[in-house]
Amino acid sequence: KKVPAEQKLSLLHVMNAVLGLKLFDLDRAELRIRPAASTVDDAVIATLLDGRKAARAEKDFARSDALRDELATLGIEVMDGDPLGWEWKLGA
Repeated sequence: KKVPAEQKLSLLHVMNAVLGLKLFDLDRAELRIRPAASTVDDAVIATLLDGRKAARAEKDFARSDALRDELATLGIEVMDGDPLGWEWKLGA
């Protein structure tokens, strides 16, 4: 039987309160799971993503692609158009 999303969310709120997990206090950065050996620097990623966003706004797609490729060499996959608004994730 399929459980409605509202019911799932309600149950999650109850479990969160009972277990004291504070799940709804987390921000996106805290939800990113990384391997312990990861050396990814969020500030570098943010700078490259900002530059890429500016290049796309200026329709400088060659620069945008170059920045996406640079992120890929760091193990970052850019997530354009993600419905949840995530900008990037660790590549596979």
